[in-house]
Amino acid sequence: MKGYESMQNRYMALLKRGIPPKIKEIVSEALGLNELHRRVTVLYELMEQNPQAYETLSIKSREVWHSATPSVHLTWRMELTGDNFIAKARFYGAFQTPQSILEIGPGYGRLLSSILNWKLPFKKYTGLDISPNNVSFLQKKFGNDKICFIQGDADNAKLNDKFDVVISSLTFKHLYPTFEKALVNITSSVNPGGKFVFDLMEGERTFVERDTNAYSRQYTKPKVLKILENCGLKLVAFDNVEHARTLSRLLVVAEKP
Repeated sequence: MKGYESMQNRYMALLKRGIPPKIKEIVSEALGLNELHRRVTVLYELMEQNPQAYETLSIKSREVWHSATPSVHLTWRMELTGDNFIAKARFYGAFQTPQSILEIGPGYGRLLSSILNWKLPFKKYTGLDISPNNVSFLQKKFGNDKICFIQGDADNAKLNDKFDVVISSLTFKHLYPTFEKALVNITSSVNPGGKFVFDLMEGERTFVERDTNAYSRQYTKPKVLKILENCGLKLVAFDNVEHARTLSRLLVVAEKP
């Protein structure tokens, strides 16, 4: 019952965020959990056909992350390390030789902290974050001749450098409506042979997080493969990464031919 009430409250809250009346009618008076799932699926299908709803959710999602602060609320209110993610990236060759690294959504710097603690080699590290608060904090904490941070949206940020490795953790799941536009934009600044290592939630749900109003999306492996293909990238491997004992995510490793 609690699971049903939580889901119901989440989607009822979604309906209050600028969704047109026609769509609101679909999710009203849900008859049960299966019926609610069915109606929510219809809701998102209609949202994709309705520019007003589409634009509203897109704007609100970006507002959430633009105003984010560099605190543990970014990672389930737990201060996580980037050790397990960076260990996987290292296993797939991201740090074999000193290379130019781009991180999308560095947050409070957990991946970079792991790179520095392990003294992994890199030519230059650039962190791209949509939040000016995060960028200011990170630049003060980590900035030097080899490390810099840029404020911008991954969908359209103009990157002046060329990169050999792109890493991103717990960020692509929040990109609206998918991470494809961001990946296309980033790929144009990656050298041939460049590696991409990022994680996602595996599944088929799309939802708005009740406590943060943040948009989140799950992905099936076939969906990920299609997006990689659209971006001109080749899959190297699907894997898993555990950020904590009960927090496992689908790891995607890809390469630019």
